[in-house]
Amino acid sequence: MCPDGYSTGSSGNIVSMTCENGLDVLMADMLPSGQYGIYPSDIDNEGNVSTSNEAPDISTLPLSVYNESNSIFALVKGIDPAHCNWRYPHYFDKDGILNIPPASPGDPSTLPANEVYKHYYNELGEIDYVPVTWDEETSTFSPKITYTSPDDFAPGSPNIVNALGGKYRVEPQFLANVDDFIQRIASHHYWAQSLVKYHPEFHYLDYVYAQCKVSDTIPATDLKLPDPASEDGEPFINTAVTLNSDGFDSLLGSLTTFNQALESGLLNNELALYDKDPFFQKEHPLDGSIVIPATTVGPDGTQVNTSTEFRPGSCLDCKAKCHDACPERHDRINRSCLR
Repeated sequence: MCPDGYSTGSSGNIVSMTCENGLDVLMADMLPSGQYGIYPSDIDNEGNVSTSNEAPDISTLPLSVYNESNSIFALVKGIDPAHCNWRYPHYFDKDGILNIPPASPGDPSTLPANEVYKHYYNELGEIDYVPVTWDEETSTFSPKITYTSPDDFAPGSPNIVNALGGKYRVEPQFLANVDDFIQRIASHHYWAQSLVKYHPEFHYLDYVYAQCKVSDTIPATDLKLPDPASEDGEPFINTAVTLNSDGFDSLLGSLTTFNQALESGLLNNELALYDKDPFFQKEHPLDGSIVIPATTVGPDGTQVNTSTEFRPGSCLDCKAKCHDACPERHDRINRSCLR
């Protein structure tokens, strides 16, 4: 397994525990025992501490994703804020395993792309299903689903497993009763990845994942690391490393003595750490621009309104390098950065 957030060489698979742990926490919150599940409240309706361990009526929980009439509000692309519950899954494709092509403006063929997210997926990135059985004598499905009869399945549908044997399958959101869904999600915890977008902290998670994908390569000419083939880690050898900001922290943590830090080249000058950390050297893909308005008055008294647009990363450069990297024509930006 690669070190957290970096790999040796000019390319590699970077895994950051910051992102993985953050997703695990939010997914746990969406499970039945989680914050937005059906856990018993510590406070009763009158504001008193409750000692009851009985599972509450789901319909009375305004912040439960299992309550179809909940009060959860999610402002996330592709989600209808009026339907933030388990019947409307919307997968968080953190690794891009669904291979959805980017939408092209004006191209109707790309419009259904959002529909790909509206499923529960298994760990392999495949749409997950619940097996159901049709009982001819009672004319019912077990477990109950939103379909009323086998005729609701389109002819030739892959969800008709064995019509003669009454074997079918449906996606989890088509179970009739939420209790049947709750019973199954306990052993299909990855379904929570299709509910996590309803978590109030999802935007933060999305931002962190985008940050984890921002990487850079420190060339071998600029870095020396202990020789992994040597038992005592000596000598230090020139090594290229591809890393994100988490990986840069991990890289620093792998150097356990001051002498190692000196030998690595990471203390060559006062800005060596700054120059090599992707957090400072790469712009975050979700960061926007800042516009600074200004008004000047000419010799003739004419008022001129101007504006300058820049990205937050330029502030870091101005502060660290004392204006050296900022042209004079951006002096207004410099002054704003250094307030």
